[in-house]
Amino acid sequence: MTAPVTKRPATKWAQRRTHLFITFEVDSAEDVKLDATPTTLHFSAANGAEKYDVELEFFEQIDPESVQRSQGTRFVEITVIKKEEKWWPRLQKSSAKCHWLATDYSKWKDEDEVSEEEGEEPMMPGGGGMPGMPGGFDLAKYMQQAGAGGLGGMGGADFDGLGDDDDEDGMPDLEDADEDDDQKPGTAASHA
Repeated sequence: MTAPVTKRPATKWAQRRTHLFITFEVDSAEDVKLDATPTTLHFSAANGAEKYDVELEFFEQIDPESVQRSQGTRFVEITVIKKEEKWWPRLQKSSAKCHWLATDYSKWKDEDEVSEEEGEEPMMPGGGGMPGMPGGFDLAKYMQQAGAGGLGGMGGADFDGLGDDDDEDGMPDLEDADEDDDQKPGTAASHA
């Protein structure tokens, strides 16, 4: 029997000014090991006979003591505090594209989406991902405040007579249509 092949896990990442989110996608991960230094994070795990291993060399330094781990049935998620509070242009020091590393758009926020204070929501709180929208937005209440309460009395939409024109007979049969085409000027006669 051959030795198990070590694979790189599919990895996603997102950032804030102060910290990183890194997710390693490993189903039912066992024997999870993390080793962090100021510039690297080494992750290894197993899933039955499959072994996973990856080392990340960070763009800037992190606080190795701050590494926190949470684990689900399909992933291992790591949260790491950055040494300096600033945005990184990429996760790793190398700018080479890695097929196994992707942006985690479910956690991603751009620099301009986050206010100066990390805990503060941009614009209005409770927007659910829509900056500037208040939480619990009620369209009916908004329309009432805008003077369109219930949209009652909005005349001008009388559709009662539409469709009552002289097309009461419906579509002609195909035989009738062929006979009609032979009689119309400018139509080609059938070639027999």
